[in-house]
Amino acid sequence: MAVTQPTLGGSALPWPQQDGGYRVRYEYRGGASVMANGAVNYDLVASGMKRIVSLTWINLSATDRDTVQTRLTSLGTSSATLVTPENASITVTLDENMTLPDWNSVGVPDGSGGQNLRYSGSVTLREV
Repeated sequence: MAVTQPTLGGSALPWPQQDGGYRVRYEYRGGASVMANGAVNYDLVASGMKRIVSLTWINLSATDRDTVQTRLTSLGTSSATLVTPENASITVTLDENMTLPDWNSVGVPDGSGGQNLRYSGSVTLREV
């Protein structure tokens, strides 16, 4: 399978990290109730499964971190098309907590005796 650089709303995102940087989980939306006789009653919003996509980046430059942050901030309360590394087009929103990445930083040698900061973070997006 060919691997595609991810995009959000038509704009490229940096490549996620190699191991575990792109994860997909499937879920049904709705609820379940256990009845008095022990039977389980399901109330689904839709009969099909929806995807939860997690993207994780490790050691991004400040420019790449800002690119991710800008794309996600522009998502806000609306939806956008995510093209995944598997080349699937999914209409997504931020997760139910509207969580943006919590960026962690580490200094890396810049080759001239100084340090540059590199940033790591992740985000979870929900299929509409």
